[in-house]
Amino acid sequence: MAERKTLGRRARLPGGVQLPKRLTRGDAAVRKRRNGPRGGRGPARLTHVDASGRARMVDVGSKRVTARKAVASARLVLAPSTLALLSRGGLPKGDAVGTARLAGIQAAKRTADLIPLCHPLQPAHIDVAMTIESGGVRIEASVAGHDRTGYEMEALVAASVAALTLYDMVKAVEREAVIEWVRLEAKSGGKSGRYVRGLTRNGPLPPAKARRAGPPRRHAKARRAGPPRRHATARRKAPSSRRAKTKT
Repeated sequence: MAERKTLGRRARLPGGVQLPKRLTRGDAAVRKRRNGPRGGRGPARLTHVDASGRARMVDVGSKRVTARKAVASARLVLAPSTLALLSRGGLPKGDAVGTARLAGIQAAKRTADLIPLCHPLQPAHIDVAMTIESGGVRIEASVAGHDRTGYEMEALVAASVAALTLYDMVKAVEREAVIEWVRLEAKSGGKSGRYVRGLTRNGPLPPAKARRAGPPRRHAKARRAGPPRRHATARRKAPSSRRAKTKT
């Protein structure tokens, strides 16, 4: 049975996205094992490919306009000396964090010009935050608004371009910097509902509790070994009334 660890109502999730009140790790694990990764909605398919295999733009005209939000992140791995320069604003190009943040915000607004099959959306809010941590800089981009489709690509583009801009700002002192972990962290709104990496469907789930080691258990209804029983209603063989004749 999967581990049941209830998540608090006020749990802190990426970008402020909250899980449903009754969602538990165990519930998510059981649902995934029972219904598959898409929660029982049938096999996964690529929506940007038509029946003949050609790329197409998805028609979202019939969808309702709803509140949506997406959060994506990226990480730039830097040497300790470069992080020290970044922290005190000593890089040759100046304010690296501020420049990268503005680049990410601007890129999110131009997502449809960069990704061919993305719909041109009108986000109401875009934010890019950067945190200097051990071994690098964590970049988190959030995009929110009301539209017919989600802002996942806008958030991913914002995080990616912010990371690229930050690399451009530090490459004069460290060309070995590495961009990694560009990924969607959370989303809310729309028909598919909420998603939080590692907690809800389509993400990794905690493994089921391991079974104790030992000999295999016999099924409760298994019959004990021994000679076959005669059916309870079987009629006993009546003794013969004739006696064997003796030879004279």
